[in-house]
Amino acid sequence: MKKVVFFAVVLFISSCAELHQKQSPKGDTTKVLNVVKSIHFKSLKESSFGKVDLSENDSTIEANYLPSNFDVTIDSLERQFGTYTVYKKQVYFADLNGDDMIDALVEFSFNPYGGNGFQSYFGVLINKKNDYFLVDSLNSGSHCGEPILKIDSISNLKIYASGLAYRHNDSCCCPTEPIKRQYVLKNNKVLMIK
Repeated sequence: MKKVVFFAVVLFISSCAELHQKQSPKGDTTKVLNVVKSIHFKSLKESSFGKVDLSENDSTIEANYLPSNFDVTIDSLERQFGTYTVYKKQVYFADLNGDDMIDALVEFSFNPYGGNGFQSYFGVLINKKNDYFLVDSLNSGSHCGEPILKIDSISNLKIYASGLAYRHNDSCCCPTEPIKRQYVLKNNKVLMIK
């Protein structure tokens, strides 16, 4: 009996994976990541940072921005220093604006230098004639603030997300309120509709 149940579960999972693969539009991940690197990191590099370390592995691209003088006392400057990360495996492709072109969502995060207050978001890249352009972002979480979200699916021009929101007495590490949200892209701006 156990073997039959196990076999049925394996068949169900493999059929779901095949269905997901057939329904997922194909986009150019390399092109999207190159656009993200050229836009996101170039603009940061041109700022007044002291030291920038870029690193890349199979799953992330990281830019570590450190002050040239570690005694920086200006709060607004300190908030710019830290690690900006792009998650290579968190790239989603779908038509987001109804033009029948495959657009993209890419997950980013920022961890401030000397602190633990992360901020994450999905960059929204629109495909125009097979070139991607970053037009907006969708907040997907922050330490002790915004709900921590993940993308569940994208269909019919809607982005479906779920995650956990912070209740009044939750500690900063651990939001506990389950939520579901829906977003659309209108005039190159992400709007929450539910």
